[in-house]
Amino acid sequence: MKLFVGILIGRSVRVKEAASWRALSADGSATDRWVSELAACVPEKIRRRMVLIYEPEALAHQAVDVPRVGRTKFASLAKIRADHPVVMSDTFGWGIENATQVPGGSFSTTLHFELSPELIRIRDALAKVGTKLVAAWSPFSVGLQYADGGRQNQAARQMLVMTEDFIGVASFASGRSTIRRWFGQATETDWKSVSSLIGLGEPQRPQIAADSYSRRGRLVVVAGDGSGGLCPFWPQIQKSGRLDGLYDWDSLAATSSRMSLRLPSNISASFPKALSVNEWADIGIKVGLIAIAVLSLDVARQRYRLADIQRGHLSRMSEGASRLAEAMARRRERDLLDLKSLRDVSARDRGRADALTRLTSILPLEMTLRRLVFGADDAFEIVASLAPGTDLQAFRRDLFGSGFLPADPGGWAESGDGRQLVVRGSYGAAIAKQ
Repeated sequence: MKLFVGILIGRSVRVKEAASWRALSADGSATDRWVSELAACVPEKIRRRMVLIYEPEALAHQAVDVPRVGRTKFASLAKIRADHPVVMSDTFGWGIENATQVPGGSFSTTLHFELSPELIRIRDALAKVGTKLVAAWSPFSVGLQYADGGRQNQAARQMLVMTEDFIGVASFASGRSTIRRWFGQATETDWKSVSSLIGLGEPQRPQIAADSYSRRGRLVVVAGDGSGGLCPFWPQIQKSGRLDGLYDWDSLAATSSRMSLRLPSNISASFPKALSVNEWADIGIKVGLIAIAVLSLDVARQRYRLADIQRGHLSRMSEGASRLAEAMARRRERDLLDLKSLRDVSARDRGRADALTRLTSILPLEMTLRRLVFGADDAFEIVASLAPGTDLQAFRRDLFGSGFLPADPGGWAESGDGRQLVVRGSYGAAIAKQ
């Protein structure tokens, strides 16, 4: 994804418009102006991700001796937390360079840190217009990427950054860094200090030999217009043989956009992750889709549960209807027996009719009469099929109460599986009760 690069160095904010860079704030140090103007100048076409080259007055630099550790481990060291509490903050931006070895075998790094929380205000203002600030680099961090394929250039021991309202000199001698800066319109005294720092001495002493310059190492120069016109002793720098490269804003922006966001020098990496308007919209859509999926799953589960309940009701209704049909069939069978007995009985056999009427009135619904015989001498024989759950004890009491006396012994016989009953005996007691 293409990145938009902004440059905030000194007291000016610069953005690329067409083929040139335009300064938005040439005077003052009001962060509110930086925030509003920078957010307003982000092009719509690439209003998603932004890299900021960041070197305001509120940013400080300090060399720190540390073990060779990464950013997270660096921030957890007790001595670092005690000496530089900014590493524990989530509102102040900070970053470190990759540690380099110094004489004696130890390591040193450069800590870039804010003195006031300005970068987070810029990040939040950009988020409001749908832009995510993915990285903020000091120009000195970017300058270290110019040589050796992105590795820190051990040959380029010094770096000079100059604009109309800013001068910065970084020296990386013996693995330790020293960074000096001047803000506002540079004076003659300022330029003399710069000349001394980079090893040129007074501007009016061109007789200093080039080989003496080389002892201070190579020099990288960043000038916005791609020329050294701002520097009063630029010809001496060119003749010194130390100039390792001259870079303009385009080169600085292109290099910063290629830097890995995982480099520990990313000053904005200390902030909690901020989401832009578009990212919030994406998250809202994803949450909505998840909610729809969960609701759909719940609806499907409820439908399956309802269908299961309906199947259970239908099964029970079918079973009940089957039992009712069997009971009605047995009732019709009993009624037919009653009618048949009443139709065929004669006056002489009224006793048998009464006995049959009593018998049919006490037959349980679970019992199906298979055979009924009334013999001579008031004898009877009952053969019936039994359904599970038939209360035979109650039937025996009712049978006895109706005058049917099973013979003893052998008058009451149940099959081994409990499905058939045979009763033989006498019903004379029933007739006697007439």
